[in-house]
Amino acid sequence: MNKDKNIFTVNDTVLYKNKEYVISRFETLNNILLVGLVNLTHLVNLKDIEHISDEYKILETRISNNLQQVIWKIKRLSDGEVFTVGDEISHYGEYKKNEFSTRNYILEKIYFIEENRLAFYVGKGLNLSIKNISKKKKPLLTTDFEVIDWENDKENFHIGDTILSVRRKSDNVTFKIGDYIKEGRIINIIIKNSKIYLDIK
Repeated sequence: MNKDKNIFTVNDTVLYKNKEYVISRFETLNNILLVGLVNLTHLVNLKDIEHISDEYKILETRISNNLQQVIWKIKRLSDGEVFTVGDEISHYGEYKKNEFSTRNYILEKIYFIEENRLAFYVGKGLNLSIKNISKKKKPLLTTDFEVIDWENDKENFHIGDTILSVRRKSDNVTFKIGDYIKEGRIINIIIKNSKIYLDIK
């Protein structure tokens, strides 16, 4: 892919109407340069396509109530964090002169405020950059667990072994890494201060 935003070549992956396409060919019609995109039946004006950002990838778009295509879910490429409209997000910034703090918001809209400039709208006229936000962290969930599976072939579990699944003693429900529960997805099971915690994302 050519990193110059004004140069496109065949096989470049580009954005057209917030969807990703691969350039298949170029044609001119009445001195207008048109682009053929794989899986699109018509040619489009070169001015209507743009390079994929190296900061983010659009994962999902939806049709709004006024029949406009809008960005619904996006992935930050630097760390893989995924943001969806409706998420609780945190922003660390200078809200008063020389005073930095973290504030929490609901992500209301993801959109381009100008060409190649993505914004996260959180209400009250405030747009945030993808670089300065994070998903609001969900707390670790703890209850009375026992370890039932761990990552090694030993007969007994030892502190330091990677825990793969646990059983809640009160009702014998089993939880494993990757399970979805109402609080979110279990991304890790850890022992902290002699207690077992489910790390939820």
